[in-house]
Amino acid sequence: VLQSHASHPFLIYFRSLETGAGWPATLAALLDLAAVIEAIDEPRLRGKAILLREEGTHLADELSKLLRLDIDRPTTDREALQ
Repeated sequence: VLQSHASHPFLIYFRSLETGAGWPATLAALLDLAAVIEAIDEPRLRGKAILLREEGTHLADELSKLLRLDIDRPTTDREALQ
């Protein structure tokens, strides 16, 4: 736990009720939230949103490599997001 939380500090905000319960969906929801906060350009939250997006994306990339999954990287349409 110490290693994962030191490498990915945003994990302190997430706690599963049981092992392996829904964390991939939670990661996706957190990454979506970070994108929305970046898009609305809220100065108080922008830095935290960028950190969340970068750390979450890094975590997803590392898990994909570990599981040998192909990664589909769609481009973000800013107009659709807003």
